[in-house]
Amino acid sequence: MLPCGNEENVRLAEEIMRYLDGQPHAADTIDGVANWWIKHQRLVESSERIECVLNYLIDRGLVEKVVNVNGTVIYRKARKPTAMP
Repeated sequence: MLPCGNEENVRLAEEIMRYLDGQPHAADTIDGVANWWIKHQRLVESSERIECVLNYLIDRGLVEKVVNVNGTVIYRKARKPTAMP
């Protein structure tokens, strides 16, 4: 158990370790950890959740995924939306 342990701090420790698993040579100050490691890890996790939700909405015909000529993927409201179950 963390000495400053509560559920939120345990999750924070897990976030830091996930970041370090992907960046094993990282080293920074407390400010750097807060402003880079934590923000980066939350952005990655947030992006994964957003992609999951977008795929859910696509599967239900509410959102469309469009690949532009340059390969950029964008999402938009489906032209002919269907009702969510």
